[in-house]
Amino acid sequence: MKFKKIISAFLVLLIFNFYYYSVNAKELKLSEEQYIEMFNELISNIKNNFVDTEKISIEKLYFGAIEGALKSLDDPYTRFLPPEKYDDLKMKTTSKFGGLGIVISIKNKVLTVIAPIYGTPAYMRGIKPGDQILEIEGESTENLTLQEAVERMRGEPGTNVTITIMRPEFQTPRKFTITRDVIKIETVQYKMLEDNVAYLRLLEFSETSIKEVLKALKDLKSQGMTKLIFDLRNNPGGLLESAYDIANVFLDKGMIVYTRGRHAYQNKNYYANPTSNDETKLPLIILANGGSASGSEIVVGAIKDNKRGLIVGEKTFGKGLVQSVFPFRSVMGTNAGVAITTAKYYTPSGVCIQDSGIVPHIEIVPTKPTEKEAESLLKFYEQDYALKFVKKYPKITDENMEEFIKELKKNNIELRRELIEGQIREQYAREEGKHYFADIRTDEVLRKAVELFKTYDILIKQNSEK
Repeated sequence: MKFKKIISAFLVLLIFNFYYYSVNAKELKLSEEQYIEMFNELISNIKNNFVDTEKISIEKLYFGAIEGALKSLDDPYTRFLPPEKYDDLKMKTTSKFGGLGIVISIKNKVLTVIAPIYGTPAYMRGIKPGDQILEIEGESTENLTLQEAVERMRGEPGTNVTITIMRPEFQTPRKFTITRDVIKIETVQYKMLEDNVAYLRLLEFSETSIKEVLKALKDLKSQGMTKLIFDLRNNPGGLLESAYDIANVFLDKGMIVYTRGRHAYQNKNYYANPTSNDETKLPLIILANGGSASGSEIVVGAIKDNKRGLIVGEKTFGKGLVQSVFPFRSVMGTNAGVAITTAKYYTPSGVCIQDSGIVPHIEIVPTKPTEKEAESLLKFYEQDYALKFVKKYPKITDENMEEFIKELKKNNIELRRELIEGQIREQYAREEGKHYFADIRTDEVLRKAVELFKTYDILIKQNSEK
């Protein structure tokens, strides 16, 4: 393993130098063929001269060189997919995989949580969008690729992994130990709220999302839906085609998104395809936040730029890159390839959201925990207080809550009632095998969004005139 690290590091440096000098070819005046000959000479020297012959692996040498070449591009989304990792890109379009249940990216050169997936170990442990992962099992993430970080957090269900997290309300980084599990994703949740307001939440953009969304909308219409809140908070994205299909449900004209790359075939314009769906006229509010990325931003940008509805919440994450997978076809039967960033996508108004995100029409920032509340919330999670409440009380009453809050204070845990109640209601739902979501009693952003429908027409007109 040590040898592998030394060779890989050396090859990374070598490929970086190849890259550096190749772009400064005027200085060395070497051809691409000469660089290839230089590299092959290196491999030959290792094979013929390295002292520990049993440690020499041609596959590792070349795979390390490929990884080094890709790292020199300084793009976290461009990565090597050796045989054991080649199927990893299917993660976003399948309903089951192993791990913690978080979607990550590299933002400002720091490994960052885009969003925890609802109901997963990371979500239940309190991991939040924007959390910076500084260490995995005590080792720094500073120089890790996305792929390497994912691999270190995956493992057998039932085993633990400890990650070190930094977030704004922490004075110093905190360690979170999370038990791995098989991650099951149910991408659509929906229900009716008050005043014929329907709520629809999409957790990711997969191959089946459009069918699930259309089915949910049909059911909501049968229940009297006249207004819709479409929740894309903490939705990290997925398939571009899925995002296009879902945006198209709400638009009867105009552009949805377009992509631009180096080649003409990568330059694609996606326009709304007129349909007879009632949803194209339905009063619409979309909820977004810093965990809304990629496909979510396609939908948010299309709705905002076409002045079709209101975007409410917080600025989105800012991930506007398109990746393409290129298998190595030169060697038959080789189950390996590379994922390369080949294009950027733009909102209809021409904005590339990469690293910038989309600002909502109406900013509603949920009340952030104070430093003391953040400490208390960690203790609340670690000591399973929500479960303790559920086992002790058959239901939530004011009397039970007052008694429980006093007990928490005795243990130096001080939280706002809505925070405590939200955790307890979610625990009750879990005990019954149900999902807890869209509760206006504990979700202040959703509650304010429902209230916005009272002045929806005025707000739409105001934003249309801007």
